[in-house]
Amino acid sequence: ANLAGTGSALVAEIVASRIATDIAEHITAAVLTRAVAPGTPPPGPCDLDITCNIVEDNGICLAFIKVIQPQTMRVVFARDCRFVGTASRLAGSDDLLRTAFEAAERTVARVPHILGLGRAETKSAALGQLALHRMFSFDEAQLAEADRLMEAAWEVQENPVHLAWRGLLQMVTAIERPMAGRADLTDLADRLTHLALERDAGSAAGNATVKALVAQTRAMLWGDAQSAGLAARAALDENPRNPFALQAMAVAHMLAGDGEEAYRLSHLGRNYAGRSAFRHWWDAHHATVCVATGRNAEAIQAAEAASFAAPSLRPAYRYLMSLHAQRGDLDQAEAMRAKLEALEPGFSLDRMLGDPEYPVRTLRRTGLLREIRKLM
Repeated sequence: ANLAGTGSALVAEIVASRIATDIAEHITAAVLTRAVAPGTPPPGPCDLDITCNIVEDNGICLAFIKVIQPQTMRVVFARDCRFVGTASRLAGSDDLLRTAFEAAERTVARVPHILGLGRAETKSAALGQLALHRMFSFDEAQLAEADRLMEAAWEVQENPVHLAWRGLLQMVTAIERPMAGRADLTDLADRLTHLALERDAGSAAGNATVKALVAQTRAMLWGDAQSAGLAARAALDENPRNPFALQAMAVAHMLAGDGEEAYRLSHLGRNYAGRSAFRHWWDAHHATVCVATGRNAEAIQAAEAASFAAPSLRPAYRYLMSLHAQRGDLDQAEAMRAKLEALEPGFSLDRMLGDPEYPVRTLRRTGLLREIRKLM
């Protein structure tokens, strides 16, 4: 089905190697991954074997991706995807790219359970995964716990991705803080992002996720389109399919005033991350891009998806309140207002409208913020 030298075999090897690269961006190389040719015995000991079998038949292409722990033969991840066309077209298909990102993300999440916590790499990965789940809840108390866990992950094993995540976490927290409480967070984010890039530059292989997270932090915290764009471009040069890098570049284009390119990149990154456990991160950012480019119906869909997956995500409710009010659906807008009143201490429509530091820059710039006056 997948003979050496055939186009299918080459595409299968490319896909397996992509997954190995994505895994290595989150767990250091001491957890060894290997792309294995289907049907051949793997040489030597290894922690994870990644295979991709591809079969073409009557215009249908079927790919089967599997990650196993070779010592125990335990299956870490397995999924197939079908495509109308050739193997060469399958390699760039959205479904295969979604599956490859999902395979890497789920493998990273399961490595501590499969390999145990006796090694610094796996213990660090376990702490980092706990931190991400707390961070992506967007609950205020959970954000503080996420920071402590990510710091502990770095102390166990100095992987620069943990520094980059901590920098992003300071940004997420700082945006919701009043100016009086923001300075310490921004200073810490600045130190963490610089150290993350410094450590990444000193590593044997560059890490696209590190550069992407740094780019997003700098873009959203300081509005630095040039610095963010350079970091995002470096990330995409290393891994053109990395959804974090695509989202970071979308934010950089938004800052530079290129809304249509921002939309294209955001749509692409969201699509590739469509089966991610944290897909609401891309949903929330895509809602922002859609509001900025006048795609209000799509913005509602993206914000609703984000709020469903992360009920503590305040920006989604702000968008939905304004968008529903703009459509004249005041009952739905009032429901979003009630959500914000429950989540946000001191929330009021007056503050949302009148406080220049309140985090609704895109709603203010597009004029959608005025729509909430209908609720007063």
